[in-house]
Amino acid sequence: MKKLLSFILGLSIFILISFTISSTYESKNSTAEVEQVSGIYIFVDSKPVKEYEVLGTVKIAVMRSGPEYIWVRDHLIKKIKKNFPEANGAIFDFNVPGSNNCDAIRIK
Repeated sequence: MKKLLSFILGLSIFILISFTISSTYESKNSTAEVEQVSGIYIFVDSKPVKEYEVLGTVKIAVMRSGPEYIWVRDHLIKKIKKNFPEANGAIFDFNVPGSNNCDAIRIK
C-alpha cells in the first residue's frame, strides 16, 4: 500500500512539474513558425530558437538578370542536400549582391 501511495504521489509531482515547465514559455512578437522545403527548415533573415550547429556554407553566383527567390532557394537547398545530407535547416544570407550564401545547419 505504501508503494502504491508513493508511486501516485511521485507521479502527481512529476505531472505538476512538467505542466509548470511547459507553460512558462512565452512567445514574443518575433516568434514564428518557419516553412519546410524538401525536408529543410528555411530561415531567411532569422535564426532558430533551438540550439543548432553550422555544418557548412553553400554559395551560388547568380548570372541571370532578376533572379527569383524560389529559383535561388531551390538551388541552394539542392546543394545543401548534396553536400550536407545530415542538415535539417538552412539560414539564408542574401546581403551580398550577385552572390547568395546559405548556411547548412543541424537543429538539435
